[in-house]
Amino acid sequence: TKVIAAKAILTAFSKCGAQTNDTVLIHTLFDIARCLHQSIDSLSLHDDRRQASNLIISFVRQIDFGRDLEQQLNIFVDFRGAFTNLEPVTVELVSRVTLLCAQAHNFVKSNHNKKTSAFVKACLAYCTLTIPSLYDIFKSL
Repeated sequence: TKVIAAKAILTAFSKCGAQTNDTVLIHTLFDIARCLHQSIDSLSLHDDRRQASNLIISFVRQIDFGRDLEQQLNIFVDFRGAFTNLEPVTVELVSRVTLLCAQAHNFVKSNHNKKTSAFVKACLAYCTLTIPSLYDIFKSL
């Protein structure tokens, strides 16, 4: 079925371990991951949810646009909207966005201009809007 194929493709991609910034590849894998996510519902087994979360998290970790932090944030915004049923994925996305803030800070060597300041504010807005949707209080902290 589609779910088995999606798991196989995401597993193969995560095993290669390479970082990617290819938007076509990211979009294709995003659609595959969405197919896997849509197979998860309230009746799904815990192990199925865990396996899907781990595959999607592995995919998220392999996305790297280098110095194009805005593109990476845009991808994470799309991911947040697509993977709402898997809390570990949401936690990973918040973590990745906070890392983007730190990268922006390092790139400008603590001397922000209007553009980088607006980017950091957008990252903080992302986190501010996303964190309250987490069910686990300790992960929210």
